[in-house]
Amino acid sequence: MVFWTIYDHPRDYPEHFVVRAAETIAGEVRHRAECRLARTLDEARSLLPRNVTPMPLFAGDDPVILEVYAEVDDRA
Repeated sequence: MVFWTIYDHPRDYPEHFVVRAAETIAGEVRHRAECRLARTLDEARSLLPRNVTPMPLFAGDDPVILEVYAEVDDRA
């Protein structure tokens, strides 16, 4: 499964919202090297794939994590 996370001006890109993807493979999380940069939250959301669904955040999540989405298979 692929998860997409929107970050609010993280330390490595303090001027941007950042969209990053991570995959779970055999119970292991693998972060993709690619990241997408945006100037606004709406722009960051527009960079997500169309086939995502929002996921809940957890109390222990890093404060710069704004939103997390799971990519769903819409081929059904």
